Amino acid sequence: KKILIINKRADFANAVTDYLNTLSETDICMNYHDKVDSVPAIDSNGNPVFYKSGARKGERKTMGVKSQKTLAETLFNAGKINVLSTNNAPDKDLDIDVDIIIITSPMCEDITSYMYRLSNINFRLGKIMLYSLYCRTTPEQRLLENKTLATNHSVKNSSDDENYSDFIV
Repeated sequence: KKILIINKRADFANAVTDYLNTLSETDICMNYHDKVDSVPAIDSNGNPVFYKSGARKGERKTMGVKSQKTLAETLFNAGKINVLSTNNAPDKDLDIDVDIIIITSPMCEDITSYMYRLSNINFRLGKIMLYSLYCRTTPEQRLLENKTLATNHSVKNSSDDENYSDFIV
């Protein structure tokens, strides 16, 4: 599945990316927000990128925010990764196809608030599969329970089904 994870803060988005990538032999997730450190540059095939001429010839290039976001979107669209982790204000230029959106906290905006920012996103299933994560008996649970739902929304509460365990973030 192609998954977009929306987190309240960029530092949590970074933590989500790091954790998900520890679960697999290859990276499956990349950050897509403005609060990332520069990293050694790679191309879309994962090969290191070096300066070819000039005073820095032979040195490894670095990737800043813009190039990391471009690479993340390119790899996601090419199917080389299947998860993007962003902050509470997803970039309006993000142009991807997704199956699932996961909002890691009810303290984030609701999906209706994100739709203008996600106008370039195509929902491959024809509808939004949305998961909101929370901890039981917390202010987050109360906030989620008090959110107003549109008539075309349906809610599956995982705690009502013995086949599901609690989602804990």
